[in-house]
Amino acid sequence: VVVDSMPGARAAGRGSESTLAVIEALKHVGPAHPNRDSFVDALVRLGVERSTAVWLAMSLKRTPEGFRVGFDLAAIDALLEDYFAVDLWPVLGLGSRQDTQLILGDLSPVFAAEDRARCLALQEDLKLELVTLAAGHWVHVDDPNGLVKALTGPAQPTKEQ
Repeated sequence: VVVDSMPGARAAGRGSESTLAVIEALKHVGPAHPNRDSFVDALVRLGVERSTAVWLAMSLKRTPEGFRVGFDLAAIDALLEDYFAVDLWPVLGLGSRQDTQLILGDLSPVFAAEDRARCLALQEDLKLELVTLAAGHWVHVDDPNGLVKALTGPAQPTKEQ
């Protein structure tokens, strides 16, 4: 099961610009904060949505001096660089039946039109089960019921229009 994650290489992180912007904001706010609110406010001033900043603040580590960001941003950069460079399209084409389920958010920027067409072609070749949900990239937030149904219900691939 792949949830709104493009299997092909993506130059410059195409489709993940908002995620990359959050990582850059985390680099700019620094690691130490007197309290969670100051961390959230600093991220919001840098353009991060408040709900995302509040979510990130849940990961802060309490110290005697206040709170610290526990993310290894250098490691995250390296992992993302590798992720954006890897092309797994050939792996999806290897199956002789639907052995991979790809769940897409219909409003997600992660898949360009040509990527969606490639998914449809793999679905036609019965090498991929494609499910499209009424969601953006964060399908677990935008359509949690649809995601649960896709993961637990009978396979019912949908065609994008």
